[in-house]
Amino acid sequence: MEYIKQFITIVEQGTLTKAAEELHVSQSTLTRNMYSLEIILSVKLFDRGPNHIDLTTIGIFAITKFKEILNIHQEIVKDIKDYDTNKTIINGLSCAHGAIWKMKEIYNQLNPNVRLNVKLFDQNKCIEYLENSDMDFQIITFLIYKKGIETQYFFREQLYLSVFEDHIFYKKEQI
Repeated sequence: MEYIKQFITIVEQGTLTKAAEELHVSQSTLTRNMYSLEIILSVKLFDRGPNHIDLTTIGIFAITKFKEILNIHQEIVKDIKDYDTNKTIINGLSCAHGAIWKMKEIYNQLNPNVRLNVKLFDQNKCIEYLENSDMDFQIITFLIYKKGIETQYFFREQLYLSVFEDHIFYKKEQI
């Protein structure tokens, strides 16, 4: 995709020198990249002469196609970002990396429209974190016995999942 963006910039700027300045790369890098693009495509995009380059007829055709590709690429990137942004965000804490991966796997299976944001934390302050923050859950290595908090065995390690009573995992016999 980078070569395509560079090709479009060369055409729009009119010279390699101006395109290199616009792209913040050296002119030699840009020249090498355009040679690489021609090799990848197995076509000649430029007629090169001393102190000038011109597009070949294939290059003229390619600029239209490359702009289409770039527009489609930008739409796809936007769609992906929008999809991620529109997800419900669930925040959690974990004392172990493996548990984070397992929790993300579970949430993705239950609801792909949920984006799980889990951070490692110091579990010595786990009840304080659960009660005083906007965390939806935490994964710890011991049971919590406190009214309004459900703690269950979770994963293969000796870890426990703690949630408030209004959470979807509250009173689940197994997660």
